[in-house]
Amino acid sequence: MKYLIFAFGIAFISLTSFAQQSSLQKIVSLNKISPIKISSSNRNINVISWNDDKVKIVFEGVPATKSSDIDENMEKLGVTVHQLGNNFNIMIKEGDYSSINSMNDFDRDDESLKTSNSNAKTAIPHKLKEKKSISIYIPQGNKLKIDSHYGNIDFKNYFPELNLDITNGSVEADSIGSLHLSSKYANFSAIDIEHAEVDFINGNFTVNNINTAEMDTKYSTIEITTIKDISISSTNDEYILDEVNEIKAAKNYGNFRIGKLVRNIEFSGTNSEVKVRNIAATVSNIMIDDKYADIRIPLKSIKNFKIKYTGPYSNINALFDIQKEGGDEDFRFTSNCGSQSMGSTKIDMKCIHCNVDFR
Repeated sequence: MKYLIFAFGIAFISLTSFAQQSSLQKIVSLNKISPIKISSSNRNINVISWNDDKVKIVFEGVPATKSSDIDENMEKLGVTVHQLGNNFNIMIKEGDYSSINSMNDFDRDDESLKTSNSNAKTAIPHKLKEKKSISIYIPQGNKLKIDSHYGNIDFKNYFPELNLDITNGSVEADSIGSLHLSSKYANFSAIDIEHAEVDFINGNFTVNNINTAEMDTKYSTIEITTIKDISISSTNDEYILDEVNEIKAAKNYGNFRIGKLVRNIEFSGTNSEVKVRNIAATVSNIMIDDKYADIRIPLKSIKNFKIKYTGPYSNINALFDIQKEGGDEDFRFTSNCGSQSMGSTKIDMKCIHCNVDFR
């Protein structure tokens, strides 16, 4: 029985080794300071960061060829590599996978693997035409810029610095240090981002956790679970922030929803609804300047606050006393609740033709 297990183990290792080496791939050593740029059109790519100082490009499902033929066959499959000075560039476009028929000189030691029956030569290309994804392994310490059009990108592991320009595609990422994102008609999702600078048009942006962010968005849906500090310029977007510390936003049209506000909000806009579900006792400043909007700022958890409100033709719902001044055309009021010490929450609002709920 021991001999059987040992023999099976040897066979498994051999098959695993063969599987790892059976794909067409190119490996290039790289200087740690060399920036990497990937330009891709009409292709789906997997980008994996690793600790090796090498770039590895793998054509999944494509058989390995002789070393001398790798570059030529890569070009047939739509991929070229250029090293210009300190820069490393990868160009990816649609390839001619019918040329896979000519890739029949495999670098394998086992002669039996080189022999095939008459049906195998036609069966292999048929399978390969169905597998067109490309995996690119990138040294984790190198700066990375990617331009992608009409394709999807899957980022695996941690990327310290990523500059991404995508049009008509979809992106999934694990963890990013510094993200510079320009996106049109695309979707983006990630787990963790330390800092993000985002220019986003017509798409869905979904992230679990962000430390700081600068967002310039239009006609999109933005969903973030937790964020510490965010600056927003928005036109006709749907923003959903589950928990946020600091917000500074200029928003016209669309909705702005916050699950929990922890520290401060400074908001200006037109025709933009603002609805906060919970306000923590730690909130110190709420500043809102809006028009033609529905606003909800619940103050039931705030013991000490002072409100200054100006807003012609506004409807106010509140559980505290309102010291109203002026008529409908000059509607304004102030209200104090609790102790007006240094720890009280200051609320300054201007909203014309608004419905405001402080309950």
